[in-house]
Amino acid sequence: LTGIETPLETDAVLEPLALPEVSASLDNVFIGVAQNRLVLERKNLRLNKAELFPEITAGYFNQEIERIPNFQGFMVGVRIPLWLRPQMGAIRQSQLQVQLAENELQFERLRRNNEKLNAWAAVESFRIQWERYGKLAGAQATALQQAARLDFESGNTDFFRFFESVRTAIELQIEHLQLLNQYNQAVMTYQFYTE
Repeated sequence: LTGIETPLETDAVLEPLALPEVSASLDNVFIGVAQNRLVLERKNLRLNKAELFPEITAGYFNQEIERIPNFQGFMVGVRIPLWLRPQMGAIRQSQLQVQLAENELQFERLRRNNEKLNAWAAVESFRIQWERYGKLAGAQATALQQAARLDFESGNTDFFRFFESVRTAIELQIEHLQLLNQYNQAVMTYQFYTE
């Protein structure tokens, strides 16, 4: 009458995902950006400190002027910084940028670790729900659907009770599948942070 001949078999196709092995590759990608910024800021600091010292340059040239070749010469130069105050300000700014980059690196490490811990907590929560209720809901839905069909076919129940039983069985199946989906989504989120 309803066209339902066999109960829905979801356990044969849908199963909980396995937890991944822990890896740090994603952490390295996100944290690597902050580490690279820290390296850059440290190099900028060294460059600004180097500006305090005298600069000595030397050069040699060989050129042709109005088709007369072999004009040669040497060039020597010395640059001595006379005003140190502006350079000291640039050095202080570079030191603050290094501190900022160090803090951002530490923050990124803590943030990634917290996200990983939150993902693990969600996996554990849904795993417990799945073991306590998810497996049972699927089995109960199948048993209720079979019992309702047998009662209806034998004439022990009317159509409305049959319909209510089938509706309840479908609701149980939906809850079973939603819980399985939530668990698998939590596992995939955890995989994102660990692979």
